[in-house]
Amino acid sequence: MSNLIIQIDGVKLTIPVGALRQFAVATKPLPLRPTPYTGPTNVLFHKIESYEPCTRTVNCFLNDGIEYVGEVIQKTEAELLAMPNLGRKSINELKEILAGKGLSLNMIVPAWVNATIVEIKKRSAAA
Repeated sequence: MSNLIIQIDGVKLTIPVGALRQFAVATKPLPLRPTPYTGPTNVLFHKIESYEPCTRTVNCFLNDGIEYVGEVIQKTEAELLAMPNLGRKSINELKEILAGKGLSLNMIVPAWVNATIVEIKKRSAAA
């Protein structure tokens, strides 16, 4: 098996490639930094089913008390994977739908913090 040889400031370090592979598998990627949402706020108040994801995805969100796009885009992939019955295929479908609308997961939505359920319902009805 081959080795990776690194030399820094005259210090030579030899690392077996097999050890690097094991390390790469054992470590988890760092979470991505949240992206601030700067688009129009009315989009946040659309019901998730209006984006037409599969029925399973809609039901998973409704069972978890998530109704609006503004709630979904603030979730991370890890949070979604932890939801019962929501798997990788559903998340990939959702990411594709959101990307088509200029949205993504793991977004910061400052307007959402101050929104009350009454405001949400009014904006959703107007959208």
